[in-house]
Amino acid sequence: MSWYEVGAAVRRRRGVPTLLDMWPTVSIIVPAFNEAARIENSVRSIQLTSYDRYEVVLVDDGSTDNTFELMKGVAAADLRIKVLSQANAGTGAALNLGLRHASGEVVVFMDADLVLSRNTVKRMLQGFADENTGAVCGDARPATSDPERPRIPSSLSRGAGLLRRALAVSGCLPARPGNIRAVSKAVLEEIGPLPEDLLVGGDRELIRRVRRAGYRVASAPRDLAYADTSATTAGDRFHRPRTRR
Repeated sequence: MSWYEVGAAVRRRRGVPTLLDMWPTVSIIVPAFNEAARIENSVRSIQLTSYDRYEVVLVDDGSTDNTFELMKGVAAADLRIKVLSQANAGTGAALNLGLRHASGEVVVFMDADLVLSRNTVKRMLQGFADENTGAVCGDARPATSDPERPRIPSSLSRGAGLLRRALAVSGCLPARPGNIRAVSKAVLEEIGPLPEDLLVGGDRELIRRVRRAGYRVASAPRDLAYADTSATTAGDRFHRPRTRR
């Protein structure tokens, strides 16, 4: 049991439940641009979650490979999966499209190259320790199946996670909010749509808006997910729109 789970258990014994105890519905939104090599593994890891009150919203951002076809394939066998598609417009636009079709009380945003653990969703919900917590950010450990690409040393990854949690506890906004983010749907409706005019940094702007609205941003335990960094290019990862609007 991690230190965070121990803390959550103590809060429950003291009569202070976390959001996990309320068993909310969760929408997991996964935007993807040219992620054919990873999207099936990512969805499969979600399907193995130990938290069963969820739906998955897959959004294809105008991929030029067969990402969209693979999305439709995994959705055909699982009624909990919705598949959406748009012309290439960037990550912010893809997330906003997913939000318009999300029905959960909590929204989890995750990158298409992430593989979740069975307890990822539960641990994210445990991060909502009080009504003033509007968002929870978690980390992913880099992993790759390509032997030619070195892994980031676990000590460095762990150090970054500890620093981010320390900043969250002290009330400072982390420079990078983490690879996976959970936000209350009510808070999202309050702060409005995600920015669509940023090539990168939309996740940081989302967390800034949550903070500016007066809510706390908590940090969940690290290693909630694993990121497959093999065969990655900057163009693939940033969902860059082909034309600026």
